[in-house]
Amino acid sequence: MKASLFRHGINLWPPFLFSGIHVTAIDDDYRRVRVELRQRLWNMNYVRTHFGGSCSR
Repeated sequence: MKASLFRHGINLWPPFLFSGIHVTAIDDDYRRVRVELRQRLWNMNYVRTHFGGSCSR
């Protein structure tokens, strides 16, 4: 599957879609992926930072 098609599909995957995760770029050989975690009302805690369950390293 082409990386560009996979990127568009994975952005519609419900766990990514509803948590604010957005895949911005995938290399053609799938070795590097750029991902953004956008801060939204539903992934913030009470001090207005990212909820711990929304991000991982």
